[in-house]
Amino acid sequence: MVKKIAKELIVFLSSAFFLLLAAHFLYYYLLVDVFSFLPVFPFSAIVTFLVFSFIAIFIEKFLVKRFDNDYNRALYFIVAIWLGIAWQSCLIYLGLAIVRFLASFYWLMSPEIFAGIFFLLTALLSWRGFYNAFKIRFKNIALEIENLPDFWVGKKIVQLSDVHLGAIYRQKFLSKIVKMVGQTGAEAVLITGDLFDGTDGDFSEAGKQLLKMPASQGVFFVYGNHENRLGRLGMLSHLTGTGMELLDDRLVEIHGLQIIGISFPEEGTKNFNLAEAIKSLSGFDPQKPSILMFHEPIQFEEVSKIGIDVYLAGHTHYGQMFPFNYLSNLVYHGFSKGVAKFNQLTAIISTGVGTWGPPCRTMSYGEIIVITLLKK
Repeated sequence: MVKKIAKELIVFLSSAFFLLLAAHFLYYYLLVDVFSFLPVFPFSAIVTFLVFSFIAIFIEKFLVKRFDNDYNRALYFIVAIWLGIAWQSCLIYLGLAIVRFLASFYWLMSPEIFAGIFFLLTALLSWRGFYNAFKIRFKNIALEIENLPDFWVGKKIVQLSDVHLGAIYRQKFLSKIVKMVGQTGAEAVLITGDLFDGTDGDFSEAGKQLLKMPASQGVFFVYGNHENRLGRLGMLSHLTGTGMELLDDRLVEIHGLQIIGISFPEEGTKNFNLAEAIKSLSGFDPQKPSILMFHEPIQFEEVSKIGIDVYLAGHTHYGQMFPFNYLSNLVYHGFSKGVAKFNQLTAIISTGVGTWGPPCRTMSYGEIIVITLLKK
C-alpha cells in the first residue's frame, strides 16, 4: 500500500513538473512575440522571472500546507494572482494572434499596437476577475415546497458554499460574509461544503467569526471535497466551539422540516449512490418536506424519486474563469449554476462565495443565496 502511494506520488509530481516546465517554455515564446517591438529583447529579466515563477508555483502549496505564516501566505497569494494573470494573458494573446492573422490580408498590425492591446486587455480582464473574486452579491430565490409547515412559510434560509477559507480568504473575508448574512434575517444557514480550502493553519479567528453567524434555528454544514483534503479530524478542530452543527450523513428535523446532510465521498469511494445514502439515514421520511445538502450537483433524477423537495449544492464555481464555464456545463450536463427542476425537486447550484486557485472570476461572481420558503 505504501509503495503504491509512493509510486502514485512520484508519477503525479513528475507529470506536474514537466507540464509546468512546458507551460513556462510556451509562455517564454509568447513574451518573445509580445516584446518583439523592442530593439533588444530583455532576455535576462524574462528568464529570471520565469525561473522564479516555475519554482514558486511548484513549491508554494507545500510551503503553505506545512508552514502557515504571513510570508508563505503572501507567496501563495502572489503566485495565485500571477496564475490568474498568466491565464488571462494567454487567452488574450491567442485571440489577438487570430485577429492579427485574419487582418494581415488587409492590414499589417504593428508590433507596438499588438503589444499595447495585449497589455491593456490583460490588465482590464485581470482586474475584473480579481474584483469579482472579492465582490459578494445576494441572490434571492422564492421557493415553493409542498406541505411546508406553517412555521417556515415566509421564512428565509441562507445557502453558503465554497467559501474556501485558507491562505487567501481569511478572517476579514469571513467577517464580511457574516455581516451580510446578518442583513438577511435568515432562520437557518446551510453551508454546502468547502468552507475550508484544504490548507491547514490557524483559523481561531475564523472560529470566532462563525460564532457570530446569526441564525435562530442553527447553522448547518456538510463536508465538501476540500474538507477531505484537509482531513476531517483536522477540519473538525476548526469547528469546535463555533456552534455549527455538522450533518455528516445524518438529518435533523426542525419544526417539521427535514434538513439532510450527506458528506462528499472520501477518496477511493466507488459507485456512490446519493439516493441510497439518503434512504439509509435514520429517521428519513419521504412524506415530510426536506432540504438536502450535498456538495456536488449530481444524480438529480434519482434524488427526485425518493421524495426530496430541495437539493442545495455548489462545487462548480461555474468554471470560475473562461472557458472553464463551458467545461463545467459539459461535466454537469448544463446544471452547473442556478435553479433547475426535476419533478417535485428543486435543485439550487451555487457558484460559491470564494474561489479555488487564482482569486479570479471572469464568468461568475461570489454569491450568498437567500431562499424565501413558501407553501405550494
